[in-house]
Amino acid sequence: MNIQIKKVFIIVLAVFTSISFTTCKKVTIPAQPTDVKAWQENVSIIISWKSVNNATTYKIYRSASDNYIPIGTVSKSGGEEEKFVDKSPLNGMNYYKVTAFNEDVESLGGGYATCNYIFYLPKLTTLQPTNLTFISATLGGNISDIGNPPYTERGVCWSTSEYPTTDNNQQQIYVSGTGEFIINVTDLAENTVYYVCAYAINTKGTVYGNQVSFTTKKIKGVAINGVDWATRNVDMPGTFAKNPQDAGMFYQWSRKIGWSGTDPLVNSNGGTNWNNSIPSGSAWEKVNDPSPTGWRVPTKKEIESLLNKTYVTSRWATENEVRGTRFSDKATGNSIFLPAPGYRHFADGGLDFINNHGDYWSSARSDAGYAYCLCFGNSQENRLFNDNMRYGNSIRPVAE
Repeated sequence: MNIQIKKVFIIVLAVFTSISFTTCKKVTIPAQPTDVKAWQENVSIIISWKSVNNATTYKIYRSASDNYIPIGTVSKSGGEEEKFVDKSPLNGMNYYKVTAFNEDVESLGGGYATCNYIFYLPKLTTLQPTNLTFISATLGGNISDIGNPPYTERGVCWSTSEYPTTDNNQQQIYVSGTGEFIINVTDLAENTVYYVCAYAINTKGTVYGNQVSFTTKKIKGVAINGVDWATRNVDMPGTFAKNPQDAGMFYQWSRKIGWSGTDPLVNSNGGTNWNNSIPSGSAWEKVNDPSPTGWRVPTKKEIESLLNKTYVTSRWATENEVRGTRFSDKATGNSIFLPAPGYRHFADGGLDFINNHGDYWSSARSDAGYAYCLCFGNSQENRLFNDNMRYGNSIRPVAE
């Protein structure tokens, strides 16, 4: 019996002496992060918290309700505050939890924060088109809310089909903020219906304003540098001269009474007494416009377009024994002839510079008693001139 006990003791002793022991390492459980905050910056949410003294790393969890899922880790920075950037937050409410790690040991609890991620498209409307011609129009939009994040591009798109998108004709406006924006579009087809939508783009997508439409003007006369000119002067109020070379009648600025292009002096009402008073008004009033229906006295800008040497050529010419100037569009070759019938002098209505000088009114007043007109002659360059309103000059209308 004693022999058996001794053998067992020897075996146990041998096994015991073959086992080696290691010392357990003490690891401190880190405290949970405090003062956790979350806020949105553009398309991201920033989470911050106070640094935990005995932490080495932090783990960030996110949830839309109660099911927290880890979305990232950051190492301890050594500063008083730590941060994590959630670059793909959930749309709506985001719930965050931050825990601290000391090596592989996680804090028993976490710090919590929430952030309502607001991510939406800009808000805008489309402006009604203005300044319509047969080849151009002014389009625009109005931004009432820049969206979140703010838009990076805005503009207008247009098409001959309804509900145009940026895949159609479009033009960007490189500005920011709220309010109206406009663009001038050209190279349109005449007498054509176009559909327009303003648009804005942010990282959420593209939004379009309400659709509006417009119709470009129909060419009635001769298109030169974007302006539709009549081919003949105004004769009696509301009528054109019979031929392109005919003088028509002379008119004092912003008055609807015409005066004969040849002597004797007689006006469109049959009177013979020249009106030597200064016309009133700052612009040629519609009620006093003698142009035929659908036509009007040209603006100063429209006369300037006819004088623009970049797009228009001009030459002094004699046609059917009548001298004048022919203006031609460089791009299309379209041209009109303006005769040089002279004018009636402001003092007494006498005829001057017959078949040698052309003066054609604009609708714009330049100064007290003066208004702008197109002036040309056989020995002078075509120019915009300030003329006494009491002169009797010619009128070459443009289409309304």
